[in-house]
Amino acid sequence: MAKGYHDAHKINMERHNQMLWMQGLYNYQGLSAALSNALSGFSKHKSKTKDYLKEPIRLTPLSAKEKQDKIEKERQKIIDYFTAVEHNSRRRNERNS
Repeated sequence: MAKGYHDAHKINMERHNQMLWMQGLYNYQGLSAALSNALSGFSKHKSKTKDYLKEPIRLTPLSAKEKQDKIEKERQKIIDYFTAVEHNSRRRNERNS
């Protein structure tokens, strides 16, 4: 029974260590974005601002439905982009006619 408690303790310590590592990663991302954006004002070259993570870092793999939803969302984004390009092109052509 003592071995079971010992193994459980080791697993809990590993989990806690992983949580602290993730917390450090989030802190690093936040500080990196803040410093990059603050220091970009001193640069001669205007660089794109760096944003903090848009969503949490995923720790578990996507399910089949989530994968399919993600693919569909990306496909719809591409369709929307090209629809907007076509719409803008038609508007320009109508103005020039």
